[in-house]
Amino acid sequence: MLDVDSATELNVRPDPQLCNEAHYLIEFPGFAQEGLTKSAVKREWKKRAQHLAIRASNRGPLYQPCSD
Repeated sequence: MLDVDSATELNVRPDPQLCNEAHYLIEFPGFAQEGLTKSAVKREWKKRAQHLAIRASNRGPLYQPCSD
């Protein structure tokens, strides 16, 4: 979540489908207020998602499961 916290206009919430602390949903903004077309919005989402993926890949996993 650190990468998302540093990104502007992105919200994070736990994945309601999974009971796993390692999984979260990222909500991307609609950009409707900026008057962008659907394809422009999709390009912006893709650009932000790629940026987050690169940062996460470089950083490595954060979640460490509990060892019993």
